[in-house]
Amino acid sequence: MDPASSSPPPTDPPVRRLGALHIRCHGVAVAKSPHAQTEAEESPANPSPQCPFLLYAYSDATWGTDPSDFKSISTYCVFLGSLISWKTKKQTAVARSSAEAELRALACVTAEVTWLRWLLADFGVAIPSTTVHRDSTATGAISIAQDLVKHQLTKHIDIDCFYIRSAVQDHVVSLQYVPSELQLADLLTKAHTRAQHDGSIITLVPEKNSLGQHGSHSQGDERSTHSGPNLPEDIWCHIHSLMSLKAAAQSATLSHAFLRSWRCHPYLSLTEETLGLKQNARRFTMTVDQILKKHSGIGVKTLELCFPDRCKVDSCHLNHWLQIAVTPGIEEFILILPTNYKEKYSFPCSLLFDGRGNSIRHIHLSECAFRPPVGFNCLRSLTKLCLIEVCIADDELGSLISNCFALEKLELMCCSELIFLKIPVSLERLSYLMVSDCEMLQVIESKAPNLFTLKFFGDSVSLLLGESSPKNLDFNRPYLPNSLSYAITKLPSAAPKVETLKVTSCDERVNTPMVADKFLNLKYLKIHLTAFPPAYDYLSLVSFLDASPTLETFILHVNQTGMKHDLVFGDALHVRQIPGFKHSRLRNVQINGFCSVKSMAELTCHILENTTSLESLTVDTIFGLGMDGDCSRRCVQKKGRCRPISRDMILEAHKTLRVVSMYIVGRVPPAVKLNVGKPCSRCHDIDVKLM
Repeated sequence: MDPASSSPPPTDPPVRRLGALHIRCHGVAVAKSPHAQTEAEESPANPSPQCPFLLYAYSDATWGTDPSDFKSISTYCVFLGSLISWKTKKQTAVARSSAEAELRALACVTAEVTWLRWLLADFGVAIPSTTVHRDSTATGAISIAQDLVKHQLTKHIDIDCFYIRSAVQDHVVSLQYVPSELQLADLLTKAHTRAQHDGSIITLVPEKNSLGQHGSHSQGDERSTHSGPNLPEDIWCHIHSLMSLKAAAQSATLSHAFLRSWRCHPYLSLTEETLGLKQNARRFTMTVDQILKKHSGIGVKTLELCFPDRCKVDSCHLNHWLQIAVTPGIEEFILILPTNYKEKYSFPCSLLFDGRGNSIRHIHLSECAFRPPVGFNCLRSLTKLCLIEVCIADDELGSLISNCFALEKLELMCCSELIFLKIPVSLERLSYLMVSDCEMLQVIESKAPNLFTLKFFGDSVSLLLGESSPKNLDFNRPYLPNSLSYAITKLPSAAPKVETLKVTSCDERVNTPMVADKFLNLKYLKIHLTAFPPAYDYLSLVSFLDASPTLETFILHVNQTGMKHDLVFGDALHVRQIPGFKHSRLRNVQINGFCSVKSMAELTCHILENTTSLESLTVDTIFGLGMDGDCSRRCVQKKGRCRPISRDMILEAHKTLRVVSMYIVGRVPPAVKLNVGKPCSRCHDIDVKLM
């Protein structure tokens, strides 16, 4: 590209400083892709500035050298200042000519180069045509790729040929000959003398050779390939910030420029997975110490520090690490300490003073003590707060959240010191509250005017919600019996505005009673029963339907394990009647884990006979497989095998199918769609003999 013909420089400073990107490579990019087309449509007037550094590559192919199958081998190596990508791979089909093998090698490298071009284009850099270097053995491939005439000799390689030719015609790439002695990819496919090998190694990992000597033999750029392009530090930091922590660390080993920018990487996710140090607790702490001590502390946006349980964490070292990374401008802070560390470590609130906490939007603390002082006002931008196994008292939590006016989501799990949880009216943006397993908690009082979702898991508490009654309520008392009875007697008055209600019960010892209070706005009801005595009457669930005059969807999940209820026998089912029950809004009913229990069949028949608005009824005989209402099995959907279930559950499912056929199908009105989930014929196939 002629510098004199370029458009005026762009106004965006990073783009102006980067300039253009000139890629010299033996690979080819595909013709205008959807990715590139979208960018062109969004900014069609962007100029194509000149490039101050080079992306270039070499590729080679050996034709039929493997005597076992005579398949050829493709290889390439890509440079961006230093060697950044390389591959040697056997071709999947036998090539009938050396030109075919070379064309397939070109096609192989195209994917790699195309991705690199897109990556650099995402940095705001327009990319000119890529030069492809091939040696003397590839002159046939170059000729075929540039020749617009189709003839008999190229019929067997049309796909690769047109793939490359399209890129050439669109000026995405240009093909260029390189002498065999300068073909760097030969090192990956051919045997060399020691002198040739050492020379190639020096070229592949240069110390003082210029970029111009690798990318184009006609240019005399004197910059060091090992150091990379001479760009401002903030540009390197921006490029580095777009990489994952693992990819950033790998690139830092290949380039001095990336090594410098590694010290200001903004996203520090330090976990066993990201560091690749599973089952090595001692090395984990050493690695974290090395990373944080070498980090400049500038520009950190995210700090995630997740210690495995077997780690021993020194409080002084941890405070020093946090002092380095928690700096003004940080937005996300996650600290997860080993189990039972909450009595050993107290998070230093002073770390958030002097404006260092004003930019934080998300805090997640686990297994520590958190003691914010009275008047604590350092988290003005906080939108999400999650405390798990954290020692914090009522007044301390109140002092913490009372000044978090931007708070939208609050999660409290296993905070054993909480007794009275107060949500002040000042939290106008709070829409989500989750409280789980806070064993000492007795009262939840909320005055937040826009609370939408409340999820509660634990023992009984008094809910004082008033005008801040949520519309979405998830209620679960896993350690206490009769949750359904509690929900229907207490929640209509405690949460009068609820529209979506989910109740989980692990032990129903009494039948669900009829009540006078109503869920006047309830439209969606899900009940999950995980364990129950034989005496429970499923027909009593009609109480919830009677208390919900606007209900549209009713979902019942029943775990069939340990079923000991009275089963349906005989030729006729005498359905008990509940006088006065009629429902005109209910449209969708789903029962997952439908079984041959008499009271469950009665509940189903009662709904069919007393609901005039019903549109769909789903009964799934296998618990856990149709939780979303979809009765089709995974193996039918070609998503793998169905979840394994016990033989007793399969036998129960077949008995239930008989109950459905005898007592349910004949009662379904013509306007109602009946869906029946059966045992999978492939995954749940056993010999069944029904009595």
